[in-house]
Amino acid sequence: MKTAGHQEHDEAAVAQLRGEVGQRRLSLQEWLELLPAADDVTQPL
Repeated sequence: MKTAGHQEHDEAAVAQLRGEVGQRRLSLQEWLELLPAADDVTQPL
């Protein structure tokens, strides 16, 4: 079970990530590079 301290830490981490994402939009190519690639998954052209 998480404590209130853990929840505050998680919320702070989420807020930080949202701030980083908000500062800069990723291009489609960058998203494709971040997504896990599997052998049975085809990448869009």
